[in-house]
Formats: sequence, structure tokens, C-alpha cells
Amino acid sequence: MTATVSTPKKESPRLGSVGLRFRSILVATDCLPASEAAVRLAARLAKECHATLYVLHSILPEFYGVDMRGAVPEFAATDLKNGRENLHRYVEHIPELRTVKHKETAFLGSAIEAIQSAGESNGIDLLVLGSHGRHGLAKLTLGSVAEWAIRRLTYPVLVAGPSCDKTIGPIRSIVLATHLSQQASRPALYASSLAQDNNARLTVMHVLPQAATMDEQYQAESITHKKLHQFVPNDCEDACTLEFEVGTGEIAPAILHSAQVNKASLIVLGARHGGPLADHIPRTKISAIIRGSHCPVLVVPTQ
Repeated sequence: MTATVSTPKKESPRLGSVGLRFRSILVATDCLPASEAAVRLAARLAKECHATLYVLHSILPEFYGVDMRGAVPEFAATDLKNGRENLHRYVEHIPELRTVKHKETAFLGSAIEAIQSAGESNGIDLLVLGSHGRHGLAKLTLGSVAEWAIRRLTYPVLVAGPSCDKTIGPIRSIVLATHLSQQASRPALYASSLAQDNNARLTVMHVLPQAATMDEQYQAESITHKKLHQFVPNDCEDACTLEFEVGTGEIAPAILHSAQVNKASLIVLGARHGGPLADHIPRTKISAIIRGSHCPVLVVPTQ
């Protein structure tokens, strides 16, 4: 069950005006075909945001000999050289990168070490990852990297899941799934800014549990609609179309249904650090949303 209300003329007090922009985007790839959607998505965003794009490929060093505790320097240099060449060949076959200024980086070490190093060195404010798994975040393209990134990074992570459309188009419709707390303001600011920049429709939604009676359900939905207005910046409706929606039932199916109905180009969620991926949307729900979404999912840390 879903209730949708368009923006009324007079609102409750909202968040202030925002102008968030991605200026330094990092996309991590394993140089396999399944991760191309993420690289193409990152290239499109970098072009639209006039951001610097870094394409990162990590290479685990080869270890030769049972008693060796590290990579042999001579072999490590060869591994790194081969990694750079492999990355360059991969990048050359992605058309979107031909019109975007980007920097190719090969890193000798784990993907997590590579992302940490690139993030610190280049002031990264968005990480883009791809996924080809079918059974949760453990099957994301970079293994457990996506789970680590969502749980630990202080900047947003954008994931193109296994069901994500291969054709990456412009952002025309955004679904912001939010819980009703002050911590939800940061994901809302990102969603609002992206909606304004792209003149996109923004649907702000919250999922309620099923109430015992219809009267209780109606009352809960009315209260929730009023609260949802507080998470949208004052000037957002001047640059984009706003809708407010209250879903009922299971969280992940309700969000995915809203994304499908609204033909979403992007889903925006919030996740709190300190837990096993989650804020009010548990780990399994975030995994299900990423896995089932036909559009990319932007996970914004709320702390």
C-alpha cells in the first residue's frame, strides 16, 4: 500500500538551501565486463559535475616461496606494470571515458587499501562500485569491499547492482527513502542537490509498518507526510518536482516498488557507521535493495 501526495504550497519549516557537488570521484574496478556499468556511471557523473575522475584498479601481489612474508620487489614491479597495462586496455574500450578527463591508477595491494590510499591522496567525495553478485553484498564485484565502504567511509558510496540497467541515462527521477530522524538530513541534502542539478523529480518516501486498523493507518500516514516535508531544502521545489510518499509493509520491497513506479534513475539511502551496514534500514534490507534495483543506489553515511 502506498500513499502519494504532491507538494502543497505552504510547508512546515525545511532544511536550508544546499549546493552539494561531487568534485572528486573514485571508481574502483576489477577490469571485468560486469563492472563496466559502474565505470560508465562514474564517467557520466564526472562529466555532469565537472569533477575529477579517478579510475582505480588494485592488484594483489604475487608471493613466491613458502617462507616469504611479502612480495618480491622485482616481481611486484612487474605485477604493477601488468596491472597498469590491463587497466589502460580496459579503459580504452569504455566510450564514456573518451570524453571525460580521468586519471588511471593501479595499486599494488588490496582493494580496501587502494581505496583508502586514493581517498586520502585525492580528496575523494564519492566512491562508485559495481556488483555482479546475486546473493547479497558478499558477492559484490570487489568482494566484501562494498560492505566495508558503506560501513566505514565518511563519504557516499554509489553502487550499480546486478539488476542495474546496463544503459546509464541521465538522472530524471530520484527516490529518497528516509527514516524520520535528524540523522536523515544528510542523505536528503544529497538527494535534493542532485534533483536540482538535474531538474529531476524527487520522491521523498518513508515505509511504515502495517497498522492494526484503517483509522490508525490513516493517522500514521498523515503524520508521516507532514514530517517528510522537513527533509527537503526550501528552494528545492523551485528547481524540481517534489512528491511525498508513504509506503506500508516490508522496507525493501516498498522502496523497490516506489523506484519502479517512479521510473527512478537513482535511489538514495542513509546508513549509519558503527553497525553492520545499517541505520534504520538493516544490512539485509540495503543488500536486497542494491540487489533488486534497476537503477544505481547511493548510500550516504549519516554520521
